[in-house]
Amino acid sequence: MQEKDSSTTARIQGVVTSMVSLIISIVIFISFKPLKCLRIKVHKNLCIALLMNCSLYIIMNLLVNIQKLDISSSVPWFCKSLKALNIYSSMATINWMFVEGFLFHKTLLAPFHQNTKIYLFGYYFIGWIFPAICVIAWSLSVEFLSSVREKTCWEGFGNSNTIFIVSVPMIICVAVNFLFLINIIRILLMKLRADNKSDIVTMKAIKATAFLIPLLGKDFLSSFTFVVLLIF
Repeated sequence: MQEKDSSTTARIQGVVTSMVSLIISIVIFISFKPLKCLRIKVHKNLCIALLMNCSLYIIMNLLVNIQKLDISSSVPWFCKSLKALNIYSSMATINWMFVEGFLFHKTLLAPFHQNTKIYLFGYYFIGWIFPAICVIAWSLSVEFLSSVREKTCWEGFGNSNTIFIVSVPMIICVAVNFLFLINIIRILLMKLRADNKSDIVTMKAIKATAFLIPLLGKDFLSSFTFVVLLIF
């Protein structure tokens, strides 16, 4: 029991460290006027989504694991709300990762294409509005139509017949983002071979992309694991 509490405490400390870094990043994005382009706005929203996810992790662990509060039976609506918000923050994070991949991919294919306000609205819709629609629809279906609606705090919701409402969009975003990464590497390698020389800009782009592989791969695996856990 003590080992489990120590492990939980260590994870919370790691999450708090991540939250501090995310807050610093968001403050920098907001404070400096030169950092007002579309790409930085996407970075900022991804950081906000990650910060929301970390905050909910802290809240749920403090209430349930450390304080030993049985919110599932004492305050069932609060427990359900936390679960819905947790799934929303995870879905928003995955969707903003998709927007990051799409923007990087689009910039590589059409570097001089102007990003209009329509694009910005589309990114906000994908990152914040669409996850909200999916989670609201899922919450209502679980509460009124699912086989787990009678269980405490939607226990076993991952095995319900409505989980596809949130799991399928996340799987699609993660899979397409992974394809973006593969195509970006392919385009950079083709450009390098076409030039038949070590172009400095191209080499820097390849090195930057290679550096992102373990990072995006980690996010890909963790996101895919989260979706699989939702389903099974």
